[in-house]
Amino acid sequence: MGGETVVVPVCRGVGDLDSIFTFNAVGTRLWMLLAENRTEAELAEYVAQHFAVNAETARRDVQLFLRDLQEAGLLQVA
Repeated sequence: MGGETVVVPVCRGVGDLDSIFTFNAVGTRLWMLLAENRTEAELAEYVAQHFAVNAETARRDVQLFLRDLQEAGLLQVA
């Protein structure tokens, strides 16, 4: 949808608009890489290489993204 990915968790109510998440280009790519079981370090390396940010910024941004996914119930850490 306009270069974004829309995620609607099925575990919540269909009418619950707080359950709809959109990801920009970076979030979309991270979401796809997570489906490939990539590690946090691999995600950060990908971001640093493809989105013109330094390694520390990429690491921090990936950590925040993963935390947000966990808090929303979209990601479970084994």
